[in-house]
Formats: sequence, structure tokens, C-alpha cells
Amino acid sequence: MLVDVAEADGEAADLARRHNVPAMACQCNITQPESVRRLLKQILERFGRLDILINNAANNPKMESSSEVNFSRLENFPVEQWHADLASV
Repeated sequence: MLVDVAEADGEAADLARRHNVPAMACQCNITQPESVRRLLKQILERFGRLDILINNAANNPKMESSSEVNFSRLENFPVEQWHADLASV
């Protein structure tokens, strides 16, 4: 699934064709809970479940972290930073 990507409909169709997998394009404003709920509903109606989510709308922890902890690994990413990223949109 592609979320909020320019020309996403065409890209999703191309992915589906090239890899013989289901794909769809949709938009979501992650700062609006109702928008997220609509997206989840679309996903569940089409695929029946959601197995993985990639958040690609925040900072780059490898480049922006001044800490010695590698925030690029999910298990090291501080919850406080997650909330700050979402709140800053």
C-alpha cells in the first residue's frame, strides 16, 4: 500500500502488475484521527488485516539525533520523540 504519494494510483497499479500482489493507493492526514480511522477501514475492507506500518513522515534519526543511542532502530526510538514528531505536524 502507498499512502499519500504523488501519482500513487499509477505506482500501485504498476507494483501490483510487476509483482503480482494486491496494491492500492490512498491518502491520509496522520494528524487527523478521523482520517487515520478512514484509512484503516479502507485497508481492512480491502485486505482484511494490517501486518506492517512504516512511518516515513518524521525526522531522520540517523541524521538528526545528537544522542549516542541509534534511534534508527525501532526498539531504541524514544516514545517521547515519537509523540513530539506527531505533535509537530
